[in-house]
Amino acid sequence: MKKSLSFMMVLSLILVMFTGCMGEDSEEPAGTSGAVELSFTSGGMTESSQNGYAMSVFADKVEEYSNGSIKVNLFYDTQLGDTASQVQSVKQGTIDMVTAGISYFSTYAPEIEAFQLPFMFSTYDEAHVAVDGEAGEYAKEQFEGTGLKLLSFWDIGFRHLTNSEHAVESMADVAGLKLRTLPSTYQVAAWESFGALPTAIDYSELYQSLQTGLVVGQENPISEIVTMKFYEIQPYMSMTYHCYTPSPVAISEATWNELTAEQQEAVEKAMADATAACREKLTEIEAEGLQQIEESGVEVVMEPDLSGFQEKAPETWEMFTADCGDTLVKIITES
Repeated sequence: MKKSLSFMMVLSLILVMFTGCMGEDSEEPAGTSGAVELSFTSGGMTESSQNGYAMSVFADKVEEYSNGSIKVNLFYDTQLGDTASQVQSVKQGTIDMVTAGISYFSTYAPEIEAFQLPFMFSTYDEAHVAVDGEAGEYAKEQFEGTGLKLLSFWDIGFRHLTNSEHAVESMADVAGLKLRTLPSTYQVAAWESFGALPTAIDYSELYQSLQTGLVVGQENPISEIVTMKFYEIQPYMSMTYHCYTPSPVAISEATWNELTAEQQEAVEKAMADATAACREKLTEIEAEGLQQIEESGVEVVMEPDLSGFQEKAPETWEMFTADCGDTLVKIITES
C-alpha cells in the first residue's frame, strides 16, 4: 500500500511539472497579449531621412511605453502608394498613421498652409515655438471630424534657392530667373512678386528639367538638394530660408478611438520623443549636407540680403488670408 501511494504521488508530481512547463512555453510575454499593430507610412520620405529615423524612434518608444500592447509596422517611400493616397488612406482608416508635407493635409484644412507662407519664420526656433504652441493646437483643431487626428509636427526643413546662372545675393538677382517651385498658388505668387519666372513641375521631372534648361533654378531643403544631387548641375546656392515646411504626423481618428486611454497616453509620450529625435537628426543631416554641397564646388551665399524678399512676402500673406482666413496667421505673428 505504501509502495502504491508513493508511486501515485511521484506520478502526480511529474504531471504537474509537465503541465507547468507546457504553460510556460505557450504563455505570451507579459504585456503583449492582444497587442495592437499600427501601420505607419512616411509619405514618400526615405528610411534614412530625419522623418524615417523619427518613425523608428516612435515605434521603439511606443512599444516600451505601452508595455508591449502597441507594435508599429513601418513603411517608407511609396510602399503603400503615393503620398496623397497615403494621407487619404489614413483618413479612411485603411492605414493607421502617416507623416507628410503639409500641402498634403491642407486639402482637409486649407488654413494650415499658413505655416509655409514665404518668410513666415526665419529660424527653426521660431517655427517650433509656433507648431508646438497655440498655433499648432489651433491647426490640430481644424482636423476634428475629418478622419485625421494630428499628433505632432515634424520637419522637412527650410527651403533654399539653387540655380545655374549666377549667385543670388539679393532679390534683384532673382529677376527673370526661371524657377521650379512648389505646386502651390501662394508659392508661385510669392516668386512672381520677387521678380522670378516660377513654374510648377512634378518633382520626379525636376532633375531632367534643370538639365535641359526648361528651368534654371529650384528651391528645396538641403536634404533634398543632396538626395536628388541637384548640386551636380546647380553651381550656385543661396541660404534664403524663404519657406519652412513642416511635416504633420497624423493618426486615423478611427484608430485613435479604438485605443485605450493608457495606449493613447503612450502614443503621445512616444510622439514627443520622436519629434525631438526628428529635429535633432535634421540638424545633423543639414550640417553634413551643406558640407557635401560646398565640397562639390558649389558657390554658397551664406547670408544673402533678404530684406527685399521679406518686404514683398506680406503681399502673398494677404492673398492667402483672403482665401483661407487670417486666424492662424494672426496667432503665428502675434506669438
